[in-house]
Amino acid sequence: MTRVMPQISPAPSTGGYMPGLDGLRAYAVMIVVAFHCAVPGFSGGWVGVDVFFGLSGFLITGILIAERERSGVISLRRFWARRFRRLVPALVALLGVCIVLAAVWDLVLSTSGVWGAVTYTTNWLNIVLPGHGYWD
Repeated sequence: MTRVMPQISPAPSTGGYMPGLDGLRAYAVMIVVAFHCAVPGFSGGWVGVDVFFGLSGFLITGILIAERERSGVISLRRFWARRFRRLVPALVALLGVCIVLAAVWDLVLSTSGVWGAVTYTTNWLNIVLPGHGYWD
């Protein structure tokens, strides 16, 4: 008798949803937030960043593999358009809330900080601009 093993495909390439990964990403974000809020015992906020980006890379790779399997090609234009549609509304909402809170609390928002958020270049600006430090 011949035993046939089932073919198992990773969920991202088949479009399957894995809620556990959302949970891991949520924990990763909570670790970073706890670090920035100076919660005792959360001195390694970078761990949350590493976990979040590692999982995101895994999921994005699965999306690209699924597109290649479906259409035979990977369109970077479509990929970036999907990222734009997914990320920009949240970015605009976040910046709106930050601007309102800064006005309410009479805080000064730096032009470079807002520009860095809009262009996703905050870390690079902190590295190259005088008076800014990456770890500050």
